[in-house]
Amino acid sequence: MDKLNRSKRAVKGTITKLETFVEESSSHTPTKLDIKLKRVQEKNKKIDELKDQYYGTKDISDSELAEIEADLQEMEDRLENLEEYIDLKHMQLVVDPLETNISYFLPHHGFRPDSKTTTLRVVFNASSKTTSGLSLIDILYKGEVLQQDLFSLLLRFRQHTFVFTTDISKMFRQILINPDHRDLQIILWKDSADGPVKTYKLNTVTYGITCASYLATWTIQQLARDEAENYPLAAAVTIRDIYMDDILTGSSDFQEFQLLQSELIGLFKKAGMSLHKWCSNAPEILTSIPKEEQSWDFHCQSSDKIIKTLGVIWNPQFDYFSFKTVVNCQDSYTKREVLSIIARLFDPIGFIGSILTKAKLLLPKLWVLKLE
Repeated sequence: MDKLNRSKRAVKGTITKLETFVEESSSHTPTKLDIKLKRVQEKNKKIDELKDQYYGTKDISDSELAEIEADLQEMEDRLENLEEYIDLKHMQLVVDPLETNISYFLPHHGFRPDSKTTTLRVVFNASSKTTSGLSLIDILYKGEVLQQDLFSLLLRFRQHTFVFTTDISKMFRQILINPDHRDLQIILWKDSADGPVKTYKLNTVTYGITCASYLATWTIQQLARDEAENYPLAAAVTIRDIYMDDILTGSSDFQEFQLLQSELIGLFKKAGMSLHKWCSNAPEILTSIPKEEQSWDFHCQSSDKIIKTLGVIWNPQFDYFSFKTVVNCQDSYTKREVLSIIARLFDPIGFIGSILTKAKLLLPKLWVLKLE
């Protein structure tokens, strides 16, 4: 059988001259990969047309702070998150925020993906308009898709006998932006309600900016190309089996499987990056990984325990994918609520396509019946 050629089809990113904004890659140091980002100018949308944004952003910062003061835990978490940026030198204090002719101030807010118990993340808004009516997103090119699609990646993941998943820790923040361009990544923050507004400059690739995904992907793929001779297995996986910062890969040969894990750790260590949230259907592969870097405990003998892999529920102990949705039972539902329930089921491979199709066919019937 042909093992479904669709799973092996690569999405090749072709970068045109107009869209090329990675100008060059310097040789990597033992701690960082430093990329040089060329400021691209789109017709009638030049960077110097961004104009003033400082005072509007200052007002946003004050209003946001007033809102979160009621939630002291959020304020503490957000302050801790930004202090980590400073400690890791991912951002630096700006003495005079208006000394540069071209700058862009990023509004930001706290976000918890699932619930109050999950880690708070700071989200930056590069779509905020300046007085010119333009935002940073408007004047940067997005770049091409360099990674394969979810269908191909997940299907190939199921072909291996032994598999593991892992994340590149703080991938975006491990890549430095050219110092000349960091004025386009400025934020405002107060250490306390009574403290002064401080200005900081973000030094690394910032998630939320148009080209962030492309820059991060291009950088790790360039790392793979540079180190292909020393880490052949890891280099191939870095090009083929990564989606954003998630690595899903494996092998049908256990010795090769172990070597692959070792090579991946060594490859990303070359760029000052580390891998965490390790999970595997082969517990032996996790013995060398610290417990705090693992996302699965094989000593917990429960078929109900699951993790999410690229939005799909995976049980590594019994090695199967599953689906789960939570429906609050009530006497009646609106059409919007029905649509919301259906949309919660994420199925990139099509395992439950027939079920989802029947559910989606229900929606037009609700409109025909003129139900609210």
